[in-house]
Amino acid sequence: MAKNALAAVAIGKTFAVNDNDIIEALDSFVPVNQRFTIIQTDWGRIINDAYNANPDSTKAAIDTFSKMAVKGRRLFVFGDMFELGNLTEVSHTEIGQIISDSSIDIVFNYGPMSKATHETVKRIGSVKTGHFLDKNELIDSIKMIIKPGDTVLIKGSRGNRLEDIIEGITN
Repeated sequence: MAKNALAAVAIGKTFAVNDNDIIEALDSFVPVNQRFTIIQTDWGRIINDAYNANPDSTKAAIDTFSKMAVKGRRLFVFGDMFELGNLTEVSHTEIGQIISDSSIDIVFNYGPMSKATHETVKRIGSVKTGHFLDKNELIDSIKMIIKPGDTVLIKGSRGNRLEDIIEGITN
């Protein structure tokens, strides 16, 4: 989002838009639902980035999440990335490496393709990881370990319907 904001400012400056108008436009920006939308809960925050996922958007989300100030732990719910063809396994493996090199504390992998992510994170051993094929089991696992101040990033392809997990951990 920061790069997009900088680009918007540059365009505004190029066309001599008043600084106050640029600031007002940026302040009033509302992201598309499920695109890095922050939800406050009674225990902490959820970042809903479940609109869609591909390797580049997932890397960017992990990078941003790792740099965010959080009070507690960083928990990441990662759902399968669809429509990658013969790059499916290597892409999910690469995301596992990126997670392992990040400041994420725990990753919950959801779906059959994210098994490669889970196995990579598990092999490296720097981040706690779990793999789930059942949403209810995933929801129960998150609810058992969530602590006040935790922030949960939820990212995956649209077909995963990860909003079910958000509903499950907020109810």
